[in-house]
Amino acid sequence: MLKRVSYLLFVVLMMSCIPETPSVPDDVIPQDKMVDILEDVQVIEAVRQRGVILPKDMDPDHEAMRMYHRMFEEYQINDSLFRKSFEWYEAHPKMLAQMYDEVLVRLSEEQALARQSLSPNKVKTDSTIATDDNVGKPR
Repeated sequence: MLKRVSYLLFVVLMMSCIPETPSVPDDVIPQDKMVDILEDVQVIEAVRQRGVILPKDMDPDHEAMRMYHRMFEEYQINDSLFRKSFEWYEAHPKMLAQMYDEVLVRLSEEQALARQSLSPNKVKTDSTIATDDNVGKPR
């Protein structure tokens, strides 16, 4: 009898150590959609903080607010739902960290593609890529 109780206690203790991923409540933005939104937020905040892609006569704060408005319309959410959802994910830091990891991967991939497409020494031709090194050389 003591062995069974000890075994049962051991199993219960082991089960309690397994990290449980909480289910996202219905009134919180689903995780996959939230990752998309957080990716857009990072881009908007980069515009706000750096104003890099804006013409000199545009106000970065005003442009960021316009971009947020457009983002809320695109995802059919509002500021309060976004804030409530973000606060819920903040209360679950492992989930939020996983989401930001995904955001960083996506932004890094987009940055690499942008750099590749802006590379000055690559010009696309029919089915090959010509570089400064092989332009004018026979194939």
